[in-house]
Order: sequence, then C-alpha cells, then structure tokens
Amino acid sequence: MHALLFVLGIPLLGGAVLAFTGHRDFARNINVAFSFFTFAAACVLTTQVIANGPQLVWDKQFFIDPLNVFLVTLTAFVGLTTAIFSRPYMRIEQDHGKMTPPRMRLYHGMYQLFSFTMLLALTTNNLGILWVSMEAATLTTVLLVSVYRTAASLEAAWKYFILCGVGIAQALFGTVLLYMAAEKVLGPEGATLLWTSLDAIKTQLDPAIITLAFAFLFIGYGAKVGMVPLHSWLPDAHAEGPTPVSAVLSGLLLNVAMYAVLRCKVLTDGALARPLAGQLMMGFGLLSVVVASFFLSRQKDVKRMFSYSSIEHMGLITFAFGMGGPVANFAGLLHMTVHSLVKSAIFYTVGHATQKAGTQIMSEIRGLIKVNPETYQTTAPDVFACGDIAHGPRLFISAIRSAQIAARSMHDFLRGTHTEETVRTRWETAQYTMHEEWDALKRLHPPGVDAAQRAGSLDVIEEVYPDAAARAQAGRCLRCNVN
Repeated sequence: MHALLFVLGIPLLGGAVLAFTGHRDFARNINVAFSFFTFAAACVLTTQVIANGPQLVWDKQFFIDPLNVFLVTLTAFVGLTTAIFSRPYMRIEQDHGKMTPPRMRLYHGMYQLFSFTMLLALTTNNLGILWVSMEAATLTTVLLVSVYRTAASLEAAWKYFILCGVGIAQALFGTVLLYMAAEKVLGPEGATLLWTSLDAIKTQLDPAIITLAFAFLFIGYGAKVGMVPLHSWLPDAHAEGPTPVSAVLSGLLLNVAMYAVLRCKVLTDGALARPLAGQLMMGFGLLSVVVASFFLSRQKDVKRMFSYSSIEHMGLITFAFGMGGPVANFAGLLHMTVHSLVKSAIFYTVGHATQKAGTQIMSEIRGLIKVNPETYQTTAPDVFACGDIAHGPRLFISAIRSAQIAARSMHDFLRGTHTEETVRTRWETAQYTMHEEWDALKRLHPPGVDAAQRAGSLDVIEEVYPDAAARAQAGRCLRCNVN
C-alpha cells in the first residue's frame, strides 16, 4: 500500500472524526494525533522517493518528485507543531468564552480538512485537481478565519473569500487555456491536464495561448500567495482569526500557492523559450517587497505587522524563483523553508503573548516577563536577561556590569550553588574636597623640550609635571577624585 494513501487519508479521516467530536476535551489530543500520523506518513513517503526517485501513482493522477515531497513533509511538520500549539491556546480561548462547542467542532474539523487540501494540491499531477484543492483550501480557511463570529472576523473572512475567489476564478480560466493549448497538440482525445504530460510537450504548446494562460494563472494563484496588489486579504485574515490559523496561513497556504505558480512557470518557460514568466515574477515580487516594507513599519497590531512581513518574504521568494537558475532556485526554496518554520514559531510566541496581555496592540503588551535586578533571573523558567533588554538603552559600561552579574548568576544556577562572591550593583562616589583656590589656578601646559632642541633628537619630547604641580592641576577638575 502506497504511503501517499496515508498522507491524504489520515487528515481526511481526521476531519470527519473531529467534525463530530471536536467539541470534547480529548479532541485537542486527537487533532495532534492525526497531525502526527500525517507527518509520519509524509516521512515514509519521503524515504520512498529518495530510494526510488519520482513516482506516478494511481493512473498518473498523482506525481511525487523531490520538490513536492519536500514541501509535503514541511507542510505536515508545520501542521503538527501548530496542532500542538493550538491545544492550550484553544482551551484558553474556550475558557474565555470565545469558542463554543459548535465552534470547536468547526475549528478542529476544518483544521484537518485544510491540511488535506494542502497535501492534495502538492501531490496531484492533474492541474484541474490542483485548482479544486486550492478552492477547497479557500473555503476551509474562510471558515477558520471567521470562527470567532465577531464583526471584524466576519469582515476579514468575507474580504478573503471575495479577493481569493476572484483570484481563483482567474486561475480556472488559465487552466482552461492550458487544456486548449494541449488539445491543439494532442487532439481532442489525447488532450490532458496532467502536468507530466504537458511538461513532455511544452515546447510544442502555442506560445500565444500559454502567455495568456500564465497571466491568468499568475494572477489567480498570486492572490493566494499574497502578491501585491491582491494582498489586502492577508493582514485582515491574520489579525482577526485565531493565532493557529495565522500560523498555517503564513507557513502552509502561501507555500502551496507558490508551488502552483512554479509548476505553471516551468510549462511557460518551455513554451515561450524566453523568460516572460520569470520577469513577471521578479517585477511583482519586488513590488510586494517595497509595498509591504512601507506598510510593515506603520503597524500597531502585532499580528498585522507579521502578516505584512509574510507578504514581504513571499515577494523575496517570488523574486528568487523568477530569476531562475540553480542558485536562485535553491535560495528561494531555502527562504521558503525557513520562512515557514520561523514565521509559524513567531505566531506561536505572539499568540501566547497576546492571549496573556489581552490585546494585540504592541504598545500595550507589557510585563510578560519580569527581571530581578540583583541576579537578572526572570520570571520565565531558566531564563536570564541583562543589558538593554532588561533596562532599556544604557551606557556601555553599565551593560558590561549587568552582563557580569548575569554571568555570575547563571554560573551559580547551572552548578546549583551560591557563592559568597558578589558583584557590586551600586558604586559609591568617594568623598573629597576641592583645592582651596581651585578656580584661581591656571592651566599649565605640560613641560616639554624646545622645538629647536628636539629637531634632531629622538629623545622624549615632553616632560612630566612635578608632583606638586600635578596635584594642583588635578584639583582644578570638579569631578576628579584626586586632590
């Protein structure tokens, strides 16, 4: 039995089970269990591809190669970590009254169905099924974004549905044009939407039709990527939906949409024999980076800020894949991987912080961790903080002193001991009096050798003050401790 059956079957079964049991206390654990077994199946599928190479499965309707199997494993892993994060997060949301039993059933059921649609989009070889899975992903995430049923969340879900619905309609028209181009080469009976078949005849496809098809496909799937100017759904969806949904939107959905664009780019490059697709990707990728950078710096809501960060990063990834070539493609894939892992982890942290602070406004999120000024141990277990992060901007010498205190405290903590040696945390100024007539003293230039005498000599050219003169000059300073 092929591992792909488990990769697709487990989340689909999980969605059906949790649709009926998602409101119970054990549903959070069941959600994690289904996500774990999905990840395990993805790992098995990866080993099969490594051992046997690319595979066509189930009458060529599914195609597994090193590119998409890597994204399958990444998707399953982020889905697992997000399911683990959502266990305590959604329990607290339920305790606060934001989640009712029907909403919990909806959340858990749609979470697994969303994972299924993402994995289906990545593994299918049929561009028609790819479109269907992306549309299904839109519907599941609309329900997830609106799960709180507040006015703001419903507005965000509606905006998301309209913009991505319009975009996915463009992608459908582009898919139809691809079929038309294939029919001209293979005939009515042999026409197909299988990507591997289209890839084999891509140099024979009509360039005019393929150019138009890629334009519609890029607009459609680009809207799901969050490409400017069809990006405005993403900040609202991130800000108003549950934080686990924000994590999977940034960590999973954007990647899968980018994967769809890449598959279409391969066909376009082969048909046109010129880098039109790459140039479009580079142009809109750079535009997304610039626009997102300006919006990012103006945000006060922490989740909206990181949503614009996702738009910026996807712009960079689009730019890299648009450049093409081994180095640029590797850079794009690496950036995509790191962005998925780091951005999802950021949303986990943001979720805990906003839930504890009761607000998403950054200026109001304060006091989550407190620092002991004597030892620099924080209220977070096993965490020490010192320097600017504990006190704000300070003098360099003060930062060094606090680091010395923190180092001593960490040393004692790791060894489980407490030494008598301590670091002074306060310095006392020495008591002294100024010279009686310090304001009458004239500044004396350091004694030295006449210029004519030292012109041909390598001896010392300056001499020191006599002891009495040195003390008198020191007494002129209001802040010096030497009299």
